[in-house]
Amino acid sequence: EDSTFKPWTVLLFSNGFYAVPLAASLADPLGADQYAWTPFAEVREYGDEERDADSHTPAMACFMLNLFRLGIGFLFATSGENALEERASWMATMTGAIQSFVASLFPRFNIAVSPIAHLPSTETRILAGYLLRDDGGAIVSAPYCELHSHRRDSALLVMYETETCERLDGSIAITPVTSIFEREAQTSCFSVKDVQFCARTVGEKQLWLRALHNIKTKLLNCAPTPDCKELRHWRRAVLDCSVRVAAAPEDAPGAASSISL
Repeated sequence: EDSTFKPWTVLLFSNGFYAVPLAASLADPLGADQYAWTPFAEVREYGDEERDADSHTPAMACFMLNLFRLGIGFLFATSGENALEERASWMATMTGAIQSFVASLFPRFNIAVSPIAHLPSTETRILAGYLLRDDGGAIVSAPYCELHSHRRDSALLVMYETETCERLDGSIAITPVTSIFEREAQTSCFSVKDVQFCARTVGEKQLWLRALHNIKTKLLNCAPTPDCKELRHWRRAVLDCSVRVAAAPEDAPGAASSISL
């Protein structure tokens, strides 16, 4: 199998990209490979960045686009004296296009922490908002997700059809051994158990992850079930953090790092 790089023209759009062999005509759509964006994607650096001063071949800087839930990956490379700068520009532009696409899939909403007065099932809510969920087969849904405080030896992440929280769409039990995974690249994706989620922004992903990890820490330490006063304190901390996340630019990582439950 040929593993060498070949020259391609890549055209980015709001809903995906074209990859056109340099020898093909841009006016001929049949000569281009077309791919749609998916929320479950990551862009990251790849390979050795060191330049070989003794080499007569152009320096190259590689990066990868991984559509990980579709099992598709692309390895790109820039070359020449400005390879690193061009790679950074391509990665930033591609990441921005994906993040804009992700944001377009969400309804308008604000992060919530307070329970709904007429729904006792929401009494122990500490964080709620829409997330995208991978339902398999390239199908993505947008359930309204609600994280509850722990009660004895477990907690719940509940999913509803809408923010009215009247129709249940699933739930995940959080225990001391529940797996919570964050992808390292600048992506809004994370998973709880075997369920893949995507937040509206990287900052909101960090908010959800911090709250989930704090709940898991409480369970690992066998913390008692919180009373009403403790719940109010947690909600205030989450709300304060969500305000900072909303105000922070997307290129300011760690906006959710100061949340404490």
